[in-house]
Amino acid sequence: VVHSAGGIDVTADATFTTAVPAPTASSGSATLLSSTRVRLAGSVNPNGGATSYWFEYGTSTAYGQQTSSASAGPGGGAVGVQAELTGLSHETTYHYRLVAQGAGGTSFGADRQFTTPGSLPLVVTDEAAFLTSSGALLQGSLNPNGETTSYWFEYGTTTSYGLATLVTSAGSGLIQVTVGAQLSGLSPETTYHFRLVAQSSGGTSVGADREFTTRIAPPSASTGTATAVTSSGALLAGTVN
Repeated sequence: VVHSAGGIDVTADATFTTAVPAPTASSGSATLLSSTRVRLAGSVNPNGGATSYWFEYGTSTAYGQQTSSASAGPGGGAVGVQAELTGLSHETTYHYRLVAQGAGGTSFGADRQFTTPGSLPLVVTDEAAFLTSSGALLQGSLNPNGETTSYWFEYGTTTSYGLATLVTSAGSGLIQVTVGAQLSGLSPETTYHFRLVAQSSGGTSVGADREFTTRIAPPSASTGTATAVTSSGALLAGTVN
């Protein structure tokens, strides 16, 4: 619109469209899955536009590697995202950040870092065997992954355990080995929880919880004294529980 002493001049109508805002990205936590695997987490707000995301990672803030691009959708609120890294080096510090990209631009989450441990032992808790009213054989298997490794079983009547077998060496091999421990002095008709634990310079690995129930206690018999003994008979006595 132009206004002057000569009058008012109005131009033709025109339109414009506001730009789509850039998505926002927030780098979250890193969860160690093993000595060479990590799960990265974060959140992305697409701010109403179709958005893709990925994680950049590497041994410095130059990163150099990234996960595959994935969709975070076109929503208007923050959504949780994650990606798994594999083939990492032991005892290495990595940097990472979340990246989100949409029509409105690209956003970068803050730099974060994690350090992989040494080679953690791999642990599997197996079923208990040879159950009696007072004993059981706990079983499992583990792979020391090349590190000097020791193991033990935790056990008890709850998942708080509270008791443990003796610490035993599992060597430092690179293959899965079977291990076990014999329990005695248990209560009859009682459910016990147990799990295998292995420890090396790379850290401590804990197997899944399992349980077993001891058997009913067998009856007990005690031979007593023979009485009323004659040349052709006697009264035998004893007790049975």
